[in-house]
Amino acid sequence: MLAGALRSIVGTLTVEEIIRDRASFAAQVAEVTESALTGQGLVLDTFQIQDVTDDGSYLADLGRPEASRVKQDAEVAEAVARKTSEQQRLAAEQQIIEAQREYALKQSGIKAETDAAAANAAASGPLAEAASRQKVLAEQEKLAVAQASLTDRQLDTEVRKPADAARYRVEQEAQATKMAVIAEAEAERSRRAALAEAVKLEGDADASAIVAKGSAEAEAMARRAQSFKEYNDAARLQMVVEIMPQVAAQLAAPMGAIDQLTVISTDGAGALPKQVTSNMAQLQQLLKDTLGIDIAAMINDRAETSTSQVPDA
Repeated sequence: MLAGALRSIVGTLTVEEIIRDRASFAAQVAEVTESALTGQGLVLDTFQIQDVTDDGSYLADLGRPEASRVKQDAEVAEAVARKTSEQQRLAAEQQIIEAQREYALKQSGIKAETDAAAANAAASGPLAEAASRQKVLAEQEKLAVAQASLTDRQLDTEVRKPADAARYRVEQEAQATKMAVIAEAEAERSRRAALAEAVKLEGDADASAIVAKGSAEAEAMARRAQSFKEYNDAARLQMVVEIMPQVAAQLAAPMGAIDQLTVISTDGAGALPKQVTSNMAQLQQLLKDTLGIDIAAMINDRAETSTSQVPDA
């Protein structure tokens, strides 16, 4: 009967309600079964639920958040306590440091006052000596200023004024020399200008003479060219024949100036006349190539003309 009542009441409650108010749960079970037990002559003295379990891990998992919260609260409380303790410790140490600093400052102030007094006492003698020396130096400075002024006046009288006079004399002499040089340069420039004008006039005269000479020579050459143009073949041949001995003499002149001559040739001594003949032939070819005068053709033409003029027998 108790087991049946237990199951029927468990079905109406949540797990949280069963765990949270286990005594109320047990009272409900006892109340449901008490009338039935009384009818059978039984009395229920006490009924307690010792434990609530399940086959899985639901109940264990259900308590984890609460356990975590409790653990977290404990850790927070512990941290707060540790923080408070640390703050109190730091405050105590800071008070100790401030007390030590105040003590050190007081010691430093006392030592500074003592040192200052000792320094003043020690420096009283040197300060008095320094003041005395300063007065001496002031007097010496006045004496040095007076001596410098006297020296400056002496330099002005003995050095500066004579130097200014000497400089003025040198400047005047330099100015005079400069003017003389300028005058000499002007004269030289005038002389050169006159010389240049004379040279120019002479050059103009020479140029005019050269132009006149060139004009005369050009006119003579033109007249000679015109006259030569009017010459017939016979006249031109006559002129060429007249100058041929002169040309031959000029060609043979180098050989005539030789004292001794050794000819190495298969032709023997006849090689020399052949060389002269060859030079003459080359001269004829040169006249033909440069001036257009073919001496051999002119001679042949003249010979044919003479033959044609001879009457038949």
